[in-house]
Amino acid sequence: MRISTKALGVFLLSLLMGTLYTGLVGLISGSLAGTFISWPIWIGLFWFAFSKFNVLRFVGFIAALPLSLHLFEIVRSVRHPGMNADMV
Repeated sequence: MRISTKALGVFLLSLLMGTLYTGLVGLISGSLAGTFISWPIWIGLFWFAFSKFNVLRFVGFIAALPLSLHLFEIVRSVRHPGMNADMV
């Protein structure tokens, strides 16, 4: 049984995209249970979309939303740290 490089790449890309969108769900909902439940669902959705509908050329557009929101959250948390970080 030989696994092609394209199939492995599609799976790894869907794993990355599913993780990004699961983090987005975690940022919005705030509950850890929701992110644990949605992680394999997002991976399966992206795996199906990338393998059946050949939308690999749109990965940059699909990844723009979660990447930008994660970067905004990182910048905001660096500029405005929590109360415990201010106490020395």
